[in-house]
Amino acid sequence: MNSAIHIRSSIIKSLLSENQAIGIYEAEVYWNKYPQETFSTILRDEKDHFCKMEKYLKDNAWNYSAFNRLEVYLYQLSGWVIGTLLSLLPRKLCFHFHAVAEKKAAIEYGNLLEELSKANELEGKQQYRFKELLLGMMDSEFSHSEIFRFHNNLF
Repeated sequence: MNSAIHIRSSIIKSLLSENQAIGIYEAEVYWNKYPQETFSTILRDEKDHFCKMEKYLKDNAWNYSAFNRLEVYLYQLSGWVIGTLLSLLPRKLCFHFHAVAEKKAAIEYGNLLEELSKANELEGKQQYRFKELLLGMMDSEFSHSEIFRFHNNLF
């Protein structure tokens, strides 16, 4: 990652992933997947991640293209399909998939953080804000993974 364009692309890719996660959790909340409070809480976290990433994108005068807006919509729609399918699975298997996916998301944020550390394109304050955002999201995703692992062990 050696330019602002690559950083912007990575942010948009992260936004797409977060929006897909939002679609997944919205579907599971809609289909009353148990434990409802867990899915509702994680849905709020995912929406918060999306809003913070989107705000960071806009604060840096980077915009979505029309294609990016379409992608965001399609990723959320695909999330609904995935979430609906996950809600049909036995709980233990569903929790396993969620634990793996949340851990993968945390690792991806860690990789992005590492790439960002190598880049010199962002100004100090701008880079610091983005690193703080990524660290918070990474911690949150790891904690989501642990929550699902815990639930997986209960059932």
